[in-house]
Order: sequence, then C-alpha cells, then structure tokens
Amino acid sequence: MKISHNNNINFGYDKRLNQKLNNRINNSEQTPTIKLIGEMNSTCNMAESLINQLENPSNGGVDRNEEQINILLSYFLTTKRTLCHLVDRIFPDLNFLKRTIDTLDKEEVERAIIYENEPKEEIQKPCYKWREILFQSLTNDLDNKQALSTPNGLSGVGVGVGEDGAQSSITKFEPSSSSPKSLDDVVGLDKYRNKIRNFIIFPLEHPQEAKQREINYGIKIPGFSVFFGPPGCGKTMLAEAIAAESGCEMYKLDLSQVGSTYVNGTVINIAKAFGELEEIAKKSDKPILLFMDELDSLLAKRDGSESKSEEDNKVVNTLLPLITGAQDKNILIIGATNMFDSLDPAVIRRIKFKPYIGLPNENDIKKLLIKQLNTFKMGENLAKNDEALNRLSKTLLGYSPSNIVDMVSLASECAYYEEREVLEKDFETVLKEGVWQKINEDDYLPQNKKENKTIKGFLG
Repeated sequence: MKISHNNNINFGYDKRLNQKLNNRINNSEQTPTIKLIGEMNSTCNMAESLINQLENPSNGGVDRNEEQINILLSYFLTTKRTLCHLVDRIFPDLNFLKRTIDTLDKEEVERAIIYENEPKEEIQKPCYKWREILFQSLTNDLDNKQALSTPNGLSGVGVGVGEDGAQSSITKFEPSSSSPKSLDDVVGLDKYRNKIRNFIIFPLEHPQEAKQREINYGIKIPGFSVFFGPPGCGKTMLAEAIAAESGCEMYKLDLSQVGSTYVNGTVINIAKAFGELEEIAKKSDKPILLFMDELDSLLAKRDGSESKSEEDNKVVNTLLPLITGAQDKNILIIGATNMFDSLDPAVIRRIKFKPYIGLPNENDIKKLLIKQLNTFKMGENLAKNDEALNRLSKTLLGYSPSNIVDMVSLASECAYYEEREVLEKDFETVLKEGVWQKINEDDYLPQNKKENKTIKGFLG
C-alpha cells in the first residue's frame, strides 16, 4: 500500500493565529491557567509536527510508525479540543475554536492523505484519518455551542482564495436582533457621541453638506479611524453602531485569513481583498465601511525588536498606500487593536481619529447590568434594586464589559437550577467559581497617553 501526502506540512497549524494567542498570553498576568494554555499550545504544535514527520514515507511512514503515531494522536486530538475551548473561555475575543476550524479547510482534509490501490473505506487505522477526525469533532463542537458561532451575523461575500488555498475573506456585516441600532445604544459614550455623529456619521448621511463644510471650514471626514483599548470593551460594536446609524454597508477584512505562509502570499491576498472591496464600493451610492480588527497583527512596527521578517515589512508597505487611497475609492476604514503601541509609526501618522475605548465606570456597569437583566423575566426585579446594583457595580469594576455580560448569563443559570429569580448572591457564586481576570488599563494605553483616557464605553 502506498500513501501520498500533500505539501501542507503544518496542517491545522495557523502561524498568525498562534502568534495572536502567544501575544495575548505574554501580555496577561501569568496565572496557572494562562501558563497551562501556553504549554498546551506549544505541545500541540510539537505533536502535530512530529505526527507529520512520522507519517512521511521518507521516515518510514504509517506502517512503520503506527504505534508512535497513535500514542501521539491520543494526546493531540484531546488536547487540541480542550485548548480551543479553554482559550475561548479565557480570551473569547480570539474566537479560537472557529478560526482553528477555518484553518482545517474541508477540501484539504479530504486531500491530506491519498490512498492508492486500496479503497479508503477499508482503511480503519485511526492515524490515517486524524485530520478528518479533528476537523469533524471541532466542527461539531462549534455547531453545538451557540456562543461561538459566526459573530454578530457576519456572512461571507466576495470570498477569494489565496496562494496557499486559504480564503481571503471579505465578509458583510448583517445586523442581528442584538446588534446596535444607533450610537444611543452605546453605554458610556456621552463625551464622544456628538463628535462621532458630526465628523463620521453626518458626512456619510449628507455628503453634499459635508463637502460644503469642508470648503468653508476645512473639516474632512476621517477616512481612517482606529479604536484601541482592552479586549472585550466594545470596539467592534461601536463600529457596528456607526454602520447602523449611518445606513452604510460595513464589511470586515479577516486579517487571520489573508495571512499566508507562502512568499508574497499575504501581500497577494491583501491586494485581492482590497480589489474586491473597490468593486463593491463602485456599485454603492454611499461610502462603504471596512472594519479591520486586530490591526496590529498585520501592521506591526517594521523595525526594532518587533519586526518579525521581511515578509511582514512587505505587508505594511502594501497596506499603507491602500489605506491612504481608500477614501478616494469610496471606502472608509475603521481599525481596532488592543496593542496601539505595536502599530508601525507610519500607520499611526495616517490615523485621523483614534479614540481609546476603555473599561466601564460604575455608572456604565450599572446601566449595562440593567440592560442585560431586563432581557429576561427572572432578572427584572434585580434590575430595579438600586442598592444591589450599586454594590455589584463596585464589585465588577476592572472587568471587561464582555465578561460582565457573560457573568449575567451565568448568574441566570444559577437561578435557573434553583427555580427562582436572579439574586445578587448569584454574581458572588459566578466570581468564585469562574476564571475571571481584571484588566490593567495601563497595559493598553500608549506610553505618552497613560492619563488621556477619552472613551469609557460599551454597547450593552
């Protein structure tokens, strides 16, 4: 029996996704759980690489190394699944499970090992189908976990294929019932709400009046804005609110998908993605919005210790003119990053509007709790209890709004099991039993602006 392999040596291993995870681990408090995630990720990558080596015919192939492969698989398959769920529990904004599945392209799974001179259905050795088993198990996990489904109603449009077979993904934002309807749905944005309406939304709704304002006052619409701050504080949702209130279509460039391990592959994928966007913009009578999350993953500093490779420098050099010229092609770009200081200085110079979106204060937390508790009947009484809400708002200071929303959901589960209303004590139980981490905002502020915290808000 002969076994042929494709050339995808690190099948299932996404360099950029793992780099994002490593960056998050390195910038987090080194709790036992965080350390465990790092160790699990490293050993999974090592195990996968070793399995690939043992399967290679030049190293004896499956027939000779079957026992070793199966021992490694028993560890790898279980650990990989556990890692995906644990990462999404600790770092939910990474969407690690879904992005891992996206890496495990189904067509690649079916091509991974080609059986010659023997029907595939007759091959029963588990090592022969390990990629398919991993793909299917993770896909089932995702299908059965509503919280980890495609976020915020994003659906694929204009999907292209990069040099290495990866999808260069442009996705259109389609509002769901929980999406913001306007900036008024954004809690804690009072200081900047009018500025966003005047200088971003107004020109989108009234281009002729905005042009006259530019003639009279020289005020231009910011073609490139970047929201920055801690994870889970509403940067994506603020962009969605701008799209909803302005009535403009918003598209998302998935930076994890355009990344390629091939020479010039990422640059080609980016150019292709922007080409698709330009075609969409030509057909629109209003400007379209492009949202680029985790901007630092592609636009990191090109020099010093943070420079990764010549390929990364090419990416920055390619994206800069595309960003600069986007407004002339009817495209307004909104970026988001947790690590503002990691951006290349040339990128920062091109940013016209860069609000810091930080943790909510006590009043914002109280509004968020009221909003979330009023979404279900058994939370309504607690939502009216001012004293309890004031205490909870103090207790929850330092947690991201995303975590607070999760806490409300888990508190309701506590009440459900005892068939009663949600009580203040349920939050105490959630805090004791869960793995929650308060955020140090100084870790996310530029060095020269530690005290200039302009926006503290979140869409509830």
